[in-house]
Amino acid sequence: MTRRPDRIVLLAFALLVLFAGSNAIGVRFVLREMGPFWSAAIRFAIAGVILVGAMVVTGRRVPRGSQLVGTVLFGVFGFGLAYTFLYEALKDASAGTTMLTLAIVPLLTVLLGAAQGIERFRLQGLIGAAIAAAGIVVVAADQLSLNVPIAALALLLVAAVCQAEAGLVVKRFPPGDPVAANGIGMLLGAAMLAGGAIVTGERLVCRRWPTRGSRWPI
Repeated sequence: MTRRPDRIVLLAFALLVLFAGSNAIGVRFVLREMGPFWSAAIRFAIAGVILVGAMVVTGRRVPRGSQLVGTVLFGVFGFGLAYTFLYEALKDASAGTTMLTLAIVPLLTVLLGAAQGIERFRLQGLIGAAIAAAGIVVVAADQLSLNVPIAALALLLVAAVCQAEAGLVVKRFPPGDPVAANGIGMLLGAAMLAGGAIVTGERLVCRRWPTRGSRWPI
């Protein structure tokens, strides 16, 4: 008998889709005022501090052993590497193209999971993921005709691979408490992104308000 997800799980999934869909739009606005690495690093540093604070206040357990391994790998792939490529791509790719390209993540998860022996290969999952990926071909062809750099599309695909792998390492090494895993993972990702900013010589420019009227999302 297949167990149906409860209302909390469905609500969490709906909120995830809502915020994920608006994520690329917000990033596009931020990148008009700041470099990709520093803006991503600051974003995850703030979120990570909030979550770690919640972890401490509520007395949640700090990951240890295999849970710590899962947390570290989740932070490396899900925040550090994925958003390094994602933010770099968003300098040239539109928000719509970005989110449509990331729709290939389920397909990559099915293929990578089967290849790594983490999950069994299921035809139903492959068909469902392939439907999401089918639009990528159409979008990519359209973007190439509009002279959008092929490098931006390649970076988006690499970011999708990293996001798919982040979900798989969580299956192989369950990180335990989600608040602790996300908080520590975000701080690790923020450190990686800050390191990338320093290595590339990206300037840390922070302004209280956007300096140009065209920067406002209206």
